[in-house]
Parts: sequence; C-alpha cells; structure tokens
Amino acid sequence: MTIGYPKEVFVVESVAHFLGEIRCIATEFSEPKGTFKYWALGHEDFYFGNIARSAHKGIFGKCGVIAGSASTPGAAFLAAEASHRVGAGYTSLYFADSRNLSIRIREASFLFKPKWKWNDVLHNSALILGPGGIPKGKIPWNKLKMPLVVDADALAEFPQTSSKGNAILT
Repeated sequence: MTIGYPKEVFVVESVAHFLGEIRCIATEFSEPKGTFKYWALGHEDFYFGNIARSAHKGIFGKCGVIAGSASTPGAAFLAAEASHRVGAGYTSLYFADSRNLSIRIREASFLFKPKWKWNDVLHNSALILGPGGIPKGKIPWNKLKMPLVVDADALAEFPQTSSKGNAILT
C-alpha cells in the first residue's frame, strides 16, 4: 500500500522485483510534489524476469553460506536470507562456529546446518564465506571451484594469487 499516489521508485528494477499488488490509500492526505512520468502502473510494469510457470527451485542453483558464530549469528542469517531472496533455489547455512550456540529459528527460507564437513559444501553452485565468522582451520580454497563471495572475516585466508576470477571480495 502506498499513501497518496504511486511512487516513481516502484518502477526501478531492484525495487519492483519485491513489490506485489500496489494499492493507493489516503489519497486525500497527500499531493504529489513535482512531476512524475509514471502514473498509470500495471502488472506488466513490474515484471522483469523470464521465469517459466513450470519452474521449480531445483533449477535455480544451490548456495552455501559458511558463516556465523555464537557471538554474531545475525550476519550469517542475513546472508542466508539474502541468498534466498535474490533467487537461489536452495540455500544452506553451514554455521561456521556453533559451539555455545543457543538460538531457535522460527522462520527461515534456508536450511540450517550447525554440524557439517567441507565435503558437504562442495555440491553447491556458489558459496558465501565469512559474514559473522569463518570455520576454525584452513579453508580448502583449491577445492572451491564454484563462484564465491568472500566477506571480511574470510579475506585473511583468501589466496592472493587466485587466478580463477571466480570470487567477489567484500
């Protein structure tokens, strides 16, 4: 719902992807300031993908998130949730350090795996490493052939001579 009138930002692709039905309410309380070129908005204005009706989560890849610790679990949860929201079919959160972890997950769009081995993550299409912590010990960089997002906590271990070009460093 929007107060007064449709907003120009509604047709920005990164915003429109998350909008559902738009309803203008309280039009008597608000008057548009300035001029806008988008006034008549329909469903076709907010369709930016080419996803078949028969599509299923299995064709959108698997993202593994290796992150988090008992003191900073939120960063890991946010990264896993973001992976799902941007389109990964499956997202698995491999918690980096689950010792002394005491949390309950009520709602999540990802699989939560507090106990795992490095071989468990090799079937993923992409990996996010580091938000909120990394596993103790070495990361097997030579085994990680998929695209990577390497966050600050994992950067200290990232090999500087990576010729693969498959990593985004944040």
